[in-house]
Amino acid sequence: MIIEDMREMKLPIVKYLESVIEDFQKRNKLLESGNKLLLDEVKLLIKDRETLRLMLGVILESHKKGHSELNKPIAEKVRVLLEQYK
Repeated sequence: MIIEDMREMKLPIVKYLESVIEDFQKRNKLLESGNKLLLDEVKLLIKDRETLRLMLGVILESHKKGHSELNKPIAEKVRVLLEQYK
């Protein structure tokens, strides 16, 4: 009740507090949208990492079975990369 009376009188402190609350709400919305964007980026990175890991695994298995033309240094590099992405 007191707050409503203060709003009706439009005291400077009430105006200030309303502007602080409004700024806080705007910043909170920006943070929420930023967090959502970051989460989406992390999900994409995880998906890309999994895809890369699978591709490296296929390349390495193909080399082990003699179905690829990889030379030993390249095959070793694929093994190292695969270990990094586990």
